[in-house]
Formats: sequence, C-alpha cells, structure tokens
Amino acid sequence: LKSLYAINSFEIPGFSGNSFLQFNSLQSKIRFSVDIELITYSENGLILYNGQSFSGKGDWIALLLKNGFVEFKYNLGSGKFILRSKKKINLNQTFHLTAKRYKQDGILIVSGEKPVRGKAKGLMKNLDLNDSLYIGYHPALNHKIKRNIGLDLGFKGCIFNLTFDKKKYNL
Repeated sequence: LKSLYAINSFEIPGFSGNSFLQFNSLQSKIRFSVDIELITYSENGLILYNGQSFSGKGDWIALLLKNGFVEFKYNLGSGKFILRSKKKINLNQTFHLTAKRYKQDGILIVSGEKPVRGKAKGLMKNLDLNDSLYIGYHPALNHKIKRNIGLDLGFKGCIFNLTFDKKKYNL
C-alpha cells in the first residue's frame, strides 16, 4: 500500500466520522488478511472499504461496526457475504480485530472471542479491486455503497496498528 497523498506525520490517527485515509487498492485477489488495533467512540462506522469501482459496483470488501458488532463483509461477484462478531465491542476501550479471506472462506476474530467462520456462496473465488482502499470513511458513500455495506456512517475513533497481509503500516 502506498498513500496517494502526502500526509503530515502524527502519532495516532483519529477519525471524526467523515475523515479518511486513502491508499492504493489492495492487491490480494485470492487471499486477504488485516489486523487492526483500535478504539471506537460509536457503535456504528466504516473501518475500511475497498471496491472494484468508486461507484460501488462490482466486487468489494469492508470491515465495519454496526450496532456495536464488528462485521466483515465482501462480495466476490456471487452476492454479499457477512461475518459478524458474537459479542458487542466496548466503546472507549482498545480492541484488536483480525479478518482473513482465502478464496470463498472468511474468518473474523475480535479480542478474546472465538473465531467466526463462514464461506461465501457461488463459484467466484477472486476479489477484483481497482478503486482505492479507504480507511475510516468512503468519500462517495452513495446509495450503492450504502446498500453494499448496510451503513452510511464513517468511523469515529483511533487506529493504533494496521497490518495488511503481514505488512505493518505506520499510520
């Protein structure tokens, strides 16, 4: 990942609900993993989104908070797939989450919980992502993207650590 824009250095990025970081698209067609350590001040918000197109059409992958639960969602072209944490997260407390995908199989692990596993339906196994990766918010949270993820709010909180496919990124 490379940031598309130069940013002043800061210690811990804070997100206000409509602020975001934009990176080049994820390059993982078959395999994906992300580890994030964060704190949230709201039960609802988009943590990350990467799509095939800026408009929300095509394949996409997202991590978000909805009603206090962590959701890992993706669409490989055969329909939306959702993994949801078993317990609500605690607001104003640091937690760690890991989301992984290999072909159709997904796994979501939230601090101290047993992993949630599942398999997307259909024959598609590749994730085709051409648009930028957005952390914290998507600047075009249009009708299609809202329908994809089931949410129209950005993340409110701080992200301490971010690792994609075993490569740690200094935010």
